[in-house]
Amino acid sequence: MAPSKVQKSVEENRNLATMSVTEAGNVLEGLFKLPPAKAPAAVMVGNTGIGKTTVGKNAWRKVHPEGSLIVRHLSQVHPLDLGGVGIDPATRTMYFAKPPLVEEVMALPAPRLLFLDEIDRIQPIAQSAMLQLLSPERTLNGFKLEDTYVIGAANAWYCQYTFELDRAFASRLVMMHCITNNDRWLQWAADHRIHPSVLVTVACAADVLNQHTALGDGAIKVADERAWEALSHALNAGCDPSVAELFVGQHAGKVFKRYVNFSNDYRQQIAAVKAGKQLPADTELPVMMGVYMAVASQMENGTDLDKVYGFLVNSDEQLGAEKSYVVGRLLTYKIPTTTLLEHKKIHALHKKLFEVFSGENEDTPQKG
Repeated sequence: MAPSKVQKSVEENRNLATMSVTEAGNVLEGLFKLPPAKAPAAVMVGNTGIGKTTVGKNAWRKVHPEGSLIVRHLSQVHPLDLGGVGIDPATRTMYFAKPPLVEEVMALPAPRLLFLDEIDRIQPIAQSAMLQLLSPERTLNGFKLEDTYVIGAANAWYCQYTFELDRAFASRLVMMHCITNNDRWLQWAADHRIHPSVLVTVACAADVLNQHTALGDGAIKVADERAWEALSHALNAGCDPSVAELFVGQHAGKVFKRYVNFSNDYRQQIAAVKAGKQLPADTELPVMMGVYMAVASQMENGTDLDKVYGFLVNSDEQLGAEKSYVVGRLLTYKIPTTTLLEHKKIHALHKKLFEVFSGENEDTPQKG
């Protein structure tokens, strides 16, 4: 997915490395393998709802499954949690008191991860204290956080912000500008049983996945990954699709309602693909993707695996390996992966598609 004008301005004006949220998670895993004293603090910058907090937590649990994790949403943190001044009544002198946050972190078993979320929304009076925590010294008013990793997440320094990092401090951080990638999100969504109607909508109308920069500054309710996931939970619980606008806003809600009827609107094409045929070559790619995803969501356990294999081959030829991998993941909604992989040809095809999707096949360029 091509970066938006705002994303391009970030790259040009802030000189930040741009990557997907998944790639940012891989970077964090590498940092967490370093000793705490050697691991620089890392900050992920990107739109709300794209999974920065989730990927940070998952990377930590993967490397340190028994480690301690504490998350602080700094927009909701009182300045006294980050610093304080004590008074000795005997000597009438003032001194730095140990901040409650230090007490809370150091009371947890090592190793520890302190995740400072929403660091661009912190109250100005607490900014300097937060910067101390992100510095290599990991101190807060002189009290050191030992055996503790620190990472942060921010939404929009380049748009609406409370404060801007200066170059001297930014040079101490690993900074990642995280952007969305539709194919990667669809693969994650298929793995996490996001409702098929949501998948078809995003596959056919990619611009509704993340609308933070698309609808202008006046839009308050916009669609993003977090909103689509919440809508999916509602749909899986039996809510009527008419509630979509409550979750993703009026614009994306109308788009979603249009694609709820996708199976009816393209029933002839869906029937053809289910019968083992390919779509006409001039079919628009979003429609082609939607048809294949609709068919994948309708396949049941017990379907002839030779037929499934033929379907996957057709999707590979018509959609390309990366999108075909996403479609293949959706098959697991109805057919267990272990059952699919018992078919030797499906197993070999799955391996090929995975290598292309993950970029492990050096002969195939990785998209996005």
